Amino acid sequence: GVSRATCHAIPASAASSQLRESGEMAPRSDASRTELLWLLFQALGGQSGGSLLSAPLFKYAGLCGFPGGEDEWAEEYAFLASTYNFDPNVGANSVQFRIFADDEKGFAYIDDELLKQALSELGADLPEQQAREELIPKLFGLLGVDDHGELNVNHLFGAVV
Repeated sequence: GVSRATCHAIPASAASSQLRESGEMAPRSDASRTELLWLLFQALGGQSGGSLLSAPLFKYAGLCGFPGGEDEWAEEYAFLASTYNFDPNVGANSVQFRIFADDEKGFAYIDDELLKQALSELGADLPEQQAREELIPKLFGLLGVDDHGELNVNHLFGAVV
């Protein structure tokens, strides 16, 4: 039998015994996780309106600890497409990718820690780190500072009014 790919943070040797049937596949609503999954989709080669075929999804499975080779992956990919209702000749679009990557009861789920690790391995920048570093100086610049380089009540009050 084919060992089902898993992105659960478990040893690859245990992955084959961890196949869990999919329950409801409702996407999670965490906006930052959704953004990270979109970045992963892009890092794997998917673009807006595009899809990921077998080769980039094999890379995804490898990042998640899939222990098999290309021959095993071909069968696994067909199972993934069948389970998550996408045409294997077209590939998974960004919504379908997010659904199976977010399906905590499914075999292709990726947890938050592994998601960030996968993005790092693919060289993708995490958005919240950049945004915070860029936004804080901009915010202080907009609010203005006093002669000592500090914000005071008048600056904050002026920003609110």
